[in-house]
Parts: sequence; structure tokens; C-alpha cells
Amino acid sequence: MAKKVSKFRMFEWKSLLWISVVAIFTLIWLTFPEIKAYWRKKQVESFQGVTDAQILEVRDNKFLKQDQFGTEEKIISVTVRYTYNVNGKSYISSQNFNLIDWYVPIRPLDSLGKPLPYQVKFDLDNPKKSILLTRD
Repeated sequence: MAKKVSKFRMFEWKSLLWISVVAIFTLIWLTFPEIKAYWRKKQVESFQGVTDAQILEVRDNKFLKQDQFGTEEKIISVTVRYTYNVNGKSYISSQNFNLIDWYVPIRPLDSLGKPLPYQVKFDLDNPKKSILLTRD
């Protein structure tokens, strides 16, 4: 007669397998930033609309690192909030950048002394989807 395996034991096995698969993919995603860069490039290429954007806020994302020498605050990324207009409708969006990707070039000034706006690429079918173009 075959041994009966409890459903509880099978559930543990499936949960452990699922957690390990998610952990492996997360580790790969964090370890190889070129994967993120590849998907971001594909998304930028797929968006056809281009318009000007104004940056509303740049916020540092920080964490506390503690070791034997004390506690230190580290900046790991920045969140950029920006606004842009498409067909007379205003949109506000935000985007996270790690410190390697985030680059704030010095913008040339217009005749009034204000910096020229950043560029945003957006999806023509759904203008809520946008990507802030940070590099010239």
C-alpha cells in the first residue's frame, strides 16, 4: 500500500519552491543592471510622443547603514516627480533612478533666465505612461 502524503507537506514544498524562484529572479534583476537598462531602452523606443516636462521634486531615497563605527545614512536612489502636458491635459508622474542612471545636466537658459525643460517620451495611446529623458 502506498504511503499517503499529507496536503500540508505538499504545500510546504510548493511554497519553498515558489519563494526560491522569486528570490533567484530578484537576485538576477538586482545583480545585472543591464537587464533593467535593456527593458527601459525598449520602453523608451516604444513610446512615440515627446513633450516638455518640468521637474517638481527630486527626493533622495535613503537607508541607514550601521556597523561597528556607527550609523551612516546612505542615498541609494532618487525619486523624481515631474509634470507634463499632452493635448491640453496635465499629467504628474514620478520615476525612480539609481544614482548611476540619474544625471542632472546643466540646462541652458531661455531669454527669461529660466532653465529649458526636460523631455518626456509618452505612450500615444495612454499618455499617463511616460519616461523622463535625463541625458542629453
